[in-house]
Amino acid sequence: MVNMGGVMKRQDAAHEVGARVREIRRATGISQMDLAELATMHFSNIGKIERGQANPSLSTLARIATALDTTVAELTSGVTAVHVPARDRQVTVRDLLRAREEQLARDAEPGDAEPTPAPTADAPPDPAPGDGDINADAEPPPADHAPASAPDPPQGHPPRASGAPVPPPEAEPR
Repeated sequence: MVNMGGVMKRQDAAHEVGARVREIRRATGISQMDLAELATMHFSNIGKIERGQANPSLSTLARIATALDTTVAELTSGVTAVHVPARDRQVTVRDLLRAREEQLARDAEPGDAEPTPAPTADAPPDPAPGDGDINADAEPPPADHAPASAPDPPQGHPPRASGAPVPPPEAEPR
């Protein structure tokens, strides 16, 4: 966050990454034109990235990092949730796992959980493994077994002896 006259303003990820690119580029002593050439980009895109006006793709960041002899991790180091636009609710993996643990604890408390209903006469019991599988005991067909008949060729296309695909019919002139 940036202090703007007593008001804290969110700084977005593009600005943070752009500032890091500019910092590393200046430390190496090269110009935006030099960096653009090394990263096979247009120099105006380097300026936009450094000013936070462009949100570079991962492959673009990789090209810039390679040109600056650093890593994408170094360019994005320090970018956190405070750098992304605010949403009504931000949930992290930690929040999700904590909620799951709390739900499991509630479900495990005695007396609070509803008992699992017993099977009724209307519902058959769960089948044992293999039950209901008509071919469970059947042996697979031999490897040299071919289907009784091959499918019919499409209408208007005679089959080829070579097995090569049949070309589509030529269009009739209008």
